[in-house]
This record gives sequence, structure tokens and C-alpha cells, in this order.
Amino acid sequence: MQSTNRKLKLLLACLPFCLAFYPVFAQKAGKPYQLPSGIMAQDYFPTAVVFKWKENLRSQIQNSNQPPAPLQQLFSQFGRSAYQKKFPGTQKPVQSVDRRGRPMADLSLIYEWEFEPGNSLEIVINALLKTGLVEYAEPHFIDHLTYVPNDTAIGQDGTWWYELNRAFEAWDIQKGDTSIVVGITDTGTELNHSDLAANVKYNYADPIDGIDNDADGYTDNFYGWDLGENDNDPNSNVVSHGVHVAGLSSAVPDNTTGMAGSGYNSKYLPLKITNSIGVLSKSYEAVVYAADHGCRIINCSWGSLFPSLTGFSVIQYATINRNALVVAGCGNNSSQVDFYPASFPYVMSVASHSNLSEKSPFSNFSYNVDIVGPGQAVLSTWPFSSYLVSNGTSMASPVVAGTAALVAAEFPWMDAVQVGQQIKATAYLLDTVSGNSVYANRLGKGRLDMLNALQTQLAKSAELVLDSAYDNNDNALLVNDTVNLLIDLTNYLAPLSNATISLSIASNFATVIQASFPMGNLATYDHFQNTQPFQFRIEPNIPINQELVLDFTIADQTWTSHVYIPIRVNVDYLNILVNEVWTTATSNSRIGFNGNGQGLGFEFDGENLLYESGLMCGHDTLSVSDNLRSIAGTANTDFVLLDRITQIQPSTVDAAFQSLSQFADNACPLPQPVVVRQNTYAFSEPGHRRYVILDYWIKNAGSAPLQNFYAGIFTDWDIQDYNKNRVSEDAARKLGYAFSTEQAGLYAGVKVLSWGGFRHYGADNITGGNGGINIFDGFLEAEKYKTLSLSRPAAGSNGNGNDVIDIVSTGPYFIPSGDSVHVSFAMLAGSSLDDLLLSADSAQAKYYGNGILTPIPVSGFSCDGKCFVFPNPVKDEIRFNACFGEGRELYVGITSMDGKQQLKRYLKADPNQELSIAVQDLPQGIYLLTLQNPYHSCKVKFVKMD
Repeated sequence: MQSTNRKLKLLLACLPFCLAFYPVFAQKAGKPYQLPSGIMAQDYFPTAVVFKWKENLRSQIQNSNQPPAPLQQLFSQFGRSAYQKKFPGTQKPVQSVDRRGRPMADLSLIYEWEFEPGNSLEIVINALLKTGLVEYAEPHFIDHLTYVPNDTAIGQDGTWWYELNRAFEAWDIQKGDTSIVVGITDTGTELNHSDLAANVKYNYADPIDGIDNDADGYTDNFYGWDLGENDNDPNSNVVSHGVHVAGLSSAVPDNTTGMAGSGYNSKYLPLKITNSIGVLSKSYEAVVYAADHGCRIINCSWGSLFPSLTGFSVIQYATINRNALVVAGCGNNSSQVDFYPASFPYVMSVASHSNLSEKSPFSNFSYNVDIVGPGQAVLSTWPFSSYLVSNGTSMASPVVAGTAALVAAEFPWMDAVQVGQQIKATAYLLDTVSGNSVYANRLGKGRLDMLNALQTQLAKSAELVLDSAYDNNDNALLVNDTVNLLIDLTNYLAPLSNATISLSIASNFATVIQASFPMGNLATYDHFQNTQPFQFRIEPNIPINQELVLDFTIADQTWTSHVYIPIRVNVDYLNILVNEVWTTATSNSRIGFNGNGQGLGFEFDGENLLYESGLMCGHDTLSVSDNLRSIAGTANTDFVLLDRITQIQPSTVDAAFQSLSQFADNACPLPQPVVVRQNTYAFSEPGHRRYVILDYWIKNAGSAPLQNFYAGIFTDWDIQDYNKNRVSEDAARKLGYAFSTEQAGLYAGVKVLSWGGFRHYGADNITGGNGGINIFDGFLEAEKYKTLSLSRPAAGSNGNGNDVIDIVSTGPYFIPSGDSVHVSFAMLAGSSLDDLLLSADSAQAKYYGNGILTPIPVSGFSCDGKCFVFPNPVKDEIRFNACFGEGRELYVGITSMDGKQQLKRYLKADPNQELSIAVQDLPQGIYLLTLQNPYHSCKVKFVKMD
């Protein structure tokens, strides 16, 4: 079982490098929700959303039968077929943590809303998130059974595991306690099966008499409950899978019939999770029921590739609030993937092995697997008092669950987490078994050893979590960064003496610098936290988005163990943290969020003001390039990376940050032949701390010219209460902006800095679009081009405003084949309109004053007809690369801003040669440099400094 903390913190910390983990764990107001990639229709209910109200709404929710007004408005908009508390029997825990300091789960504010068909689930989820009233919102994912059908004739020997996993010897030590119950959350059972009936846990406090005698909210739940159909008959519409699973943990021993479950005398509580058509609709509800009704062990032979916050909260509730160990199959995708609930913190994740101790071909494997149990060709109970051989981690999981019941009986002082740790600590390592070497370190601690788990009195087990990984920079963990690691280790079982911990990384892409620390003596449940960090350096040859596996070795005088933690480094985005607006620059044209769950948004004054943003460019209603939202529930992925974003030495003297990346449109259905080089600048000096500059060179790489070409920045601003936003413009400044109508509302906007036309389109992001383009129902290519090329100066004009979107663009441009256009924008924030305008003016002055109009060219961009000047500002010598063609005479002139000639030269221009002119004798000031030949000319401002 993963430690109490390790999987939890890996999932919840959402460090920038953790790309492997599902982005919902970083969900926050303003971050757009997208369905996970690879999800299919059978993986979720299309008309249901699960969410958790914020704590400050508790009294309002509890004291009224109706939800707050914003949700009622959504009911009106999307329809309501059901709205209910997800776990109706739960209350807010009296204490926030248990005696070990572990946080308890609060399920009492989790609700489910079923809306009318025909609405987009993503739109509904995002509309709910935008109310600002919920901690999170997510789909109701559908779990699937983790078995592989096998119709082998009954009678085939499928009981090999009794010897291999040493069940017979284990039962000589412990035959289980009838008071310890295994909750089988599955597809139902056969209550009168000849090999199961005697081990059903009956609820004698509520006999079948039509009365809820024990007042638990379930009438006549004498022999479990059918949660899928909400009745007291777990036999109803039973699917055979549940019968097979129940037998492996709980088949009755010593009855001269069939087989024996691993839990021997331990009882089982049948909980049916399927609805009338066999869909697993109440899986996590069954876990809560089992925990609330005294199950010490809960088996989950089901799961999904898509984790949820609700699911994790349920696991936390069962383990910490109710002291129940959850055991789950790790899935049958034959892949290195994480499967849930198995990969959640606290859950004991079970893979499957064969009678040769090899990983079963169907079984998943990962660094989150804890143990491997028998799941290939195993015999168990089947409907109509029969038996069948079957396969799957579904089968391995209940064998481990039954063993956990024995361990709990043998060591009654152990809590749920320690029971799992005992089983792990006493497992038989499988990495060296023939065929398993390719899965090394991803089969947990090895094969279940039932005897060893019961006879080992002083097993040792310690786990750790990665508290933080940082680089003293932007924490993006890039090439040449030194990464610092802080860990929190917990000793769960027997005391450790003179313990040490060390780090290694089996990769040529990383070099460990600080490798080990002494920990001294650690008693049971003692913690160790390193005050000085482990350190490693990321080497220059590392690929983009590379996974590194951190190998932490924990040892004392007689024992050694390993904890493996994968992290993702050298990612394709950068966080910009040098001034008062924090944002994220990406390698894929998005701004604020990179589309994979990472990013800061656009933070100012403690608020994230941005929901979604990115570059759009196009030349007609069929050809627009972007990576933004498209038809309802989907996003475009037109731009693909050419050169990963990299922080570089600023080419402007006073920039505190500059990044460079390249991407191209070669992925959309009708791709434009555009290649984009993107520079992002930020400044930290006073007066320039509330904006970033987005600078683009857009090259026409096609054979035909691009006409009527526009480029712009799309921003879905969500400033404080998004329902109270407005859009306006300052055309003279080429600025479009949004603001909150609340008292002391904040402002944000986008300004065109470069030469060229100004277009500004304010959109009402509400049903129908309020007379403008209706983006609310999807955003198609034709609509995108219209917002780039047309003007609509205001949005949110009615009442106190509403949700708004703003598009600021420049154009139209004519771009010949092989030529480029240079466009630049400032993205700004302010505490008032005057403050925003001041930043807009500062950005414009900085843009001209630093010569951002003429950055140094990079490989792959033709500069035919262009001139590039650097440095800018300049003190002694100004250099330029005038790409006007070899052998042509070049006129070079410098004039002051009052038009007076300061310098005039004629040079021979070589496109591959850098030219220079001494300017040390010029007084300090702003000048105009003119470069001209018979075919081309250009003029560039530069600043002369003393």
C-alpha cells in the first residue's frame, strides 16, 4: 500500500513537473476543466456533474431545500432532473485531523446534479466552476470491472495459489475473526450459494420487517445493500463477477464444499454497485456504506483510468475517518498506467501474478502498485452454487483483502494503514523472477506471502512523500537547473535504529549532488523531514518532458527498502514570477495555462483573472490557427511545438525575463503555412511591473501569399465574480480591457504595441451572445476570424455585467511567401482604469525604447527585406544585420527625433555579415536609424545611453 502521505502529496501538491498526474487535482477557480484525453463515452455519465460546495456555504446549504441562486440559474439554463447529496449519511467530522495528524475527509458538502440531455458536460462543469461557489466540479466517472473472462471448463485446477502464496501455513497461525468484515463492493452476490452463505455478515439490528430498526437510513439492510438500485437485495440483477470475487476472500472453509477464501472465517458484506442495466453507478457510495457499517477491509475489484477528487475524498474518509483499509485491483490494461482507486493514496494497489510468479500478461504495473496477488487462472465461486476459473486483478485483489482481514485479527493494535504496510513489508520480491525484470520497481514489494504477513512480529516499513521540488527560480525544473528536494518520511511499523536515507537516479539526464542524510532512531509513526535538501542537476542532453525516477533508499542496521517517485522535468512551459503579474508562457501558443493542467493563469493582487487565453491568427473564415476552445467540449490543437520554450538572456537591457519558443500550424484540418517565433518579456522595475509583452514573428512558410491576415490575443477574463465583468476599449491606445463592476474591482487587458491596425471584439459569454457572436455554444473557425477582423467595443453592458471574452487583434496584413509579419501585445493588469492605462503607456514606451521591434533573428527565419539592430539601448557601437541581398549598396543614416541628420554612410551589405557603426559621440537620446537600398528600406528607433 502506498504510504499515508506519498501518493496524496504527489497528487495534491501539483508541482509544475508532475505532468503525469491528472490535472483535476490542481483544479481551482479560473482554471478551465477539460475531459481527460482518451476518455470514451462509456467512461462517464454525460448528464451528471459531481461537485463540492465551499465551506462558507454550509449553513445556507443545510438550512434550505434549494441551492444558492447561481445554481438555480444554472438549473434554469441547463435543466435539472436531479440534485442530491452524494453521501446523505455523512456529516462534517468533529475534528479536522486524526490522532496521527492525518487530515480527515468531509463528504457532507459533495453533491451530484443531473441535468438535461443535449448539454455539453464540459460547459456545465465550467459554468459551475465559474460561480465561485464550489471547491471543484467533475464528471461522474463510470468504473469498470477488472477481470478477464475465461470460460475454461469447471474443474480445471485453479487453486494453485494456496500453496504458492502459503495460505495453508498462514491459516495454521490465524483463521480470522468473524467480527472482522470484508466489504465486497461489486456486482452483487449469491446469498444462498453453498460456499458463501455461511460467511455473509448479517445485520441483526435491522431484520426484514419493513422498519429501519437501526435508524441508519436503510430499511431492512439485513444482508447488505443494493446501492445501484437502492434496495435491500444484493441478489437483484446480479452479475457473476461479484460472486467470483466474494469467493476468493470469503468462501466458507471446512465445509467439504468447493474452496476456501483467503480470509477463512472472516465475514463479508455484499454491496451491489451496479444499476438495473449493469453499469457501475454507485461504486464510491458503496465504499462509504462499507466504512460506515463497520467493514475493516473494503475490496474494490473495479476502477477507472480517470481519478476524481470525490473518489479520493471517499478513500480518505474510509481510511482515516473510519479506519478501514481499501484494497483494489490495479487494472488490466497490460500497461504502465495508474488506475483508480488503486493508485489513490492509502489504497492497497494489487497487480496480478501467475502460478510461475510472473506478472500476468493482462495486469497493469506502475510505481503506485503495492503488492502482487494471484489473479491468473484462479478458481472461485460462480452463480448457482457452481465454480469457475477466471483471470484479472479483480481476482488478485480479494485474495489480498482476505489476507488483510487475517492480519487485522492477528495484530489488533494495527490501524488500517499499518495492516497494509505489514502485508507489503513481508512480501516476496518478484523483480528477479524470470520475465519480471522489465517491470522492475513497478510491481510493488512483490508477491503476497500470507504466512510471512502473519508470522513476522517486527516487520519494518517506512514510506516517504516528496514535500517539494524547487530550483530557486521559476520551479519549472529545466536544463541545467539544480533541483532541491524536501521529503517527509514516516516509519509505520517496528522501530528503526541508526537509519539513513539516500537518493539515486538511474539516468544519464540527471546527476545527484546531495545524496544522503542520517535519520537516527525512529519509533513507530515517527517522522523525518530533511531541513537541507537532496539535490540533483538536470543535464543539458535531457529530452523535453522527460520522466526521472527518484530512488530513495531507506535503511537501518538490518533492513533496506526503496521508494520510487517519478517526476517530470524539462517541461514545455515557463512560469513568469518577476513582477506583480504572474503568468505562464508556453510552447503551444496558449497563455496562462498550457492545456495539460499546468500554469498560473494571470495572477494579480492575489487573484487569478484569467480563464483561458492564447494566440489566434487567420486569413479567412476557414483558416484560423490556434490552440483554443472549438466546438462545445473540445479544443483545437493547431499549433505544434518546433522549439521548446526556453528562458534566455534578455536581448533588452532592463528586462528581468525573456523566453523564446517556436511553433507552427501543421495539425489543423486546413492548416495555414505559418511558423511563429514567440518572445515573452517581463520587467521588474517600478512602473513596469504590471504587464508582460508577447512578441511574435509570424512567417508565411507557404508558396502563396497570405492576404487579409490578422493576429490577436483571445482572453476569457474572469475577474473576481465573473458574472459581474464588462469589456471596453481605449482605441487611441489600441487597448481592449475587462473589469469587475464590484466595489474596488480589478482591471485587465491586452494592448497592441506594434505598428499595424487595431481590432477589438468584446463578446458576451452567455447564451445567445447578447447580439454578438455566440461563443457560449462553441467557437468555430468562422466565428474566430470574425472576432479577429471585426470590431465590437463593449460587452457586459447590461446590469452589473456578465461573463465576458475579449479579443484584441492587429491587421490586416499581406504576407508574401517566405516573408514575415511582426506583431506584439502587452497583457496588463491594474487596480483601477487609471492604473491600467498607466501600465499601457509604460509598456508602449518600454517597447519602443528597448527596440523590441527588432530582436536578433533566430535560425529558420528569413529576414529578407528586414533589418535587425542590437544592442538597444546602445552606448558605444550599434550593430545590425541588414538582410538586403549580397553586393547591394546600403545607405545607413541616423537622425535625431527632431529630424536633424547625425550620421550618413554607404556600405556594401552581406546578408551573412554583421555590420556596425560607432555612435559613442552621439548625445544621449532617441534616434532613428534608416537602412535603404534600391529595393528595400526600413527605419528603426534606438536609444543612445551614456
